[in-house]
Amino acid sequence: MPRLRHLINMPGHRNLSAAASALGVAPGTLSYQLASIERTIGFAIINRAQPLAPTEAGHAFLSEARHLLRLLGGACPVNGVTRS
Repeated sequence: MPRLRHLINMPGHRNLSAAASALGVAPGTLSYQLASIERTIGFAIINRAQPLAPTEAGHAFLSEARHLLRLLGGACPVNGVTRS
């Protein structure tokens, strides 16, 4: 679940380094998590242009990720960091 929380909180940050700093993880870790999930599902979730923004498919994926985390009991804001 931390990976999903990281993903849903990435959009809006100016770059991966800024997102990683806000999420309290190393930039390389965040980049690896994102690339790993994108490889697994077969499409890009985040457009890495500045600022970070969801791709068209990423919007749907992130919406479902938020929904899943809510069902599992995690409060998931659209922006901002949620820690459990």
